[in-house]
Amino acid sequence: MFAAPKLIVVSLLIIAAWVGYRWLNGLTRELSNQRPPPHRAINAEDVVACGACGAYFAAGAHACGRPDCPQPG
Repeated sequence: MFAAPKLIVVSLLIIAAWVGYRWLNGLTRELSNQRPPPHRAINAEDVVACGACGAYFAAGAHACGRPDCPQPG
């Protein structure tokens, strides 16, 4: 039937699994409580479509040199 060594081994396995579960659960809680890294500002500009050719360029860009370019030179 049930032998004492088998019951001891099964009990130790259950205890080890429980302790391991608690340890891993504590690690995940500890990681979730850490502050996220600060967000860096994105260096980006808005783009607009050229009325003459349809190409996109930065809103503050100079004229491309075409005679029908709508951007100020």
